[in-house]
Amino acid sequence: MITKVDNFVESNLSTNEYDKGIIKARITRFLYNTDDNDKRDLLFNIVSNTKWIDNKKIMDYFIKQFKKIDEPYLIYNHKLTETGSTTFCISSLSHNGIVEDKEIINDNYFKDNPNKIIEIDNLILIDDYIGTGNTLLKAIDNIKDKIKYKKLTIICYICQEETIEKIKSKGIILFFKEVSKKYSNILDKDTCEYAESICNRCRQKDDDKEKMCFGYKNTGAMIAINQISPNNDISLMWDNTIKLNKKRWFPLFNREIGFIKWSQKNKQLIKNNSTIIREIQKNNKYNLSLKELEFLLYSFSCYYTEQEIIDNGYFSSSEEYNKFVSNMIEKGYIEEGKGYFYISDNNLYRYITSVMNQLFRDNNWYKVEISNKIAS
Repeated sequence: MITKVDNFVESNLSTNEYDKGIIKARITRFLYNTDDNDKRDLLFNIVSNTKWIDNKKIMDYFIKQFKKIDEPYLIYNHKLTETGSTTFCISSLSHNGIVEDKEIINDNYFKDNPNKIIEIDNLILIDDYIGTGNTLLKAIDNIKDKIKYKKLTIICYICQEETIEKIKSKGIILFFKEVSKKYSNILDKDTCEYAESICNRCRQKDDDKEKMCFGYKNTGAMIAINQISPNNDISLMWDNTIKLNKKRWFPLFNREIGFIKWSQKNKQLIKNNSTIIREIQKNNKYNLSLKELEFLLYSFSCYYTEQEIIDNGYFSSSEEYNKFVSNMIEKGYIEEGKGYFYISDNNLYRYITSVMNQLFRDNNWYKVEISNKIAS
């Protein structure tokens, strides 16, 4: 399985070696939701059939499309949030000199100019991903009396298959690079049935109180943008409240944060809670030394290069580090991939999971940090 993960990441994801290590570790942890090797193969089918999309792909496509436009246009930002993907894409177009600020408008303009009506040849909305299309169509309906246009265009990188005709039937010109299909049209029968058995455990609901087992409005998507899952994805990809065999499910993706930031958060969590870790180490049932316990926590939750570990004072030299790792492998605690480790003993894996959960529950730093983030 470890070879499959290595080969998949090396062949399909273009990023630096450090980030690849984090991605491999995250995928491996997702596969360890089950102890059954056959079911791990099915989970790997889900990983390998997911569309992994990054900002570079998206922006390269947007820039190419905007260079083709030769008529006056106005971009309407229908998702006015500072950290939203649409705002990021529009800002990137501006920073790259593709569009000017005067060619961009949002709802704040109409708040300041409530009686103003704008006339333009081509009104453009952009998005990285269109799922149901409901958000876009609602936004268009909301500004129909404020902006008069001759042509309405939507440019997105990837669009859900069944939404394409829904948008075009409104007389809207739609450009997209890739098509997102429903999971049942992607996965083989065995993988599909296994995925459904997990997703049906989802209890998350949308604003209309409908279950989101197979994503928002049963979209059934399987995509990730910058390693973040939209809520249109099947729930096993993003829902950490699912329970399987009395264990909490570890999803492949997060809804708000990508792998790299997730790893950085966990590094800080472990680093800032050495007191709690020392207390746990005193009574751990595997008789792990403090160094072994911390190493396993890092292997489980994030990604460290050999040099980082040495620089942080865990080892005085590469020789000492390599001897320690060899000893951990001999004990059957870990296996080594290309630039990362994963915990190979299933019982030990579950124990380290419980330790990380305890750190999240008990530490003050994480709670304060998250509270400050919410407050700001």
